[in-house]
Amino acid sequence: MLPDLNWGRILTLYIFQQQMVTQSNYDPECSEFTEIWLKQNVTPWVEANGGWEG
Repeated sequence: MLPDLNWGRILTLYIFQQQMVTQSNYDPECSEFTEIWLKQNVTPWVEANGGWEG
């Protein structure tokens, strides 16, 4: 049984992250920001929700 995750939030985070990654491909400064943002915001949230495997 899957945990009752907030799919709206997951989708929003995913779309936002995809846009940031796309933009960072063209802008080195944005790339650095994207990397920091993902580490600070996405990684702890994913781990709290069962990890990358889950």
